[in-house]
Amino acid sequence: MTEITIVSLGAGVQSSALAILAALGRITPQPIAAVFADTGCEWPETYDFFHLLREWLEKRGLPVAVVSAGDMYEFFLNKRLLPVTFGGPGRNGRRQCTDKFKIRPVKRWLRDAGADRARVMLGISIEESHRATPSPDQWITNAYPLVEMRWTRMDCLEFLLGLGFPEPPKSRCWVCPMQPLSAWQILASRHPDLFAKAIALEEAAISRRLELGKPPLTLTGDAPLRKLFAVSQPNLF
Repeated sequence: MTEITIVSLGAGVQSSALAILAALGRITPQPIAAVFADTGCEWPETYDFFHLLREWLEKRGLPVAVVSAGDMYEFFLNKRLLPVTFGGPGRNGRRQCTDKFKIRPVKRWLRDAGADRARVMLGISIEESHRATPSPDQWITNAYPLVEMRWTRMDCLEFLLGLGFPEPPKSRCWVCPMQPLSAWQILASRHPDLFAKAIALEEAAISRRLELGKPPLTLTGDAPLRKLFAVSQPNLF
């Protein structure tokens, strides 16, 4: 039986700190790689930080593998769907995007690497220990070194800053319906091209639901983006 250990790298604060600890040999067993699942929809700031982190890790002997199930935005745009299956009113629902675009590509990489069993280190800190759950796959063991070390997110951030890294942006897709309204405001201001693409996706999904005789769903769980930002971002419309 071949067991492979990896770090699941999202390029946020906690997973970045975890990957660096692993590269420095402060976590055992030593992972063979840090694996980054690229949805094609990470914020540009996340990609910038990821490239910086990747160079640092690989210089210290921890390879970084990038896996992908394709461009998530194009997938949902072609289907005229939002990247969450809503289970009820408002914004409650199941994140089908996480499974398809994050979890499955990592599993495929592990199998391609020859794993019969896998130990996947996940960047969850102590204040999020309720999320430290076993894998539903019997051949995968989820490991939570930060929880075992009792590190908080602030511990992780101070560790990164102490090494000279900038503060990583929150790791999430720019088209995520679960992000707060403030994130949409930042997207509209900093990345109007991506904001326009989000509007196009939302309007395609709304059009499809109306054609099916269903009530529209939006990316904010409130009014459509075009209506919400027509006043504050008039140059976009």
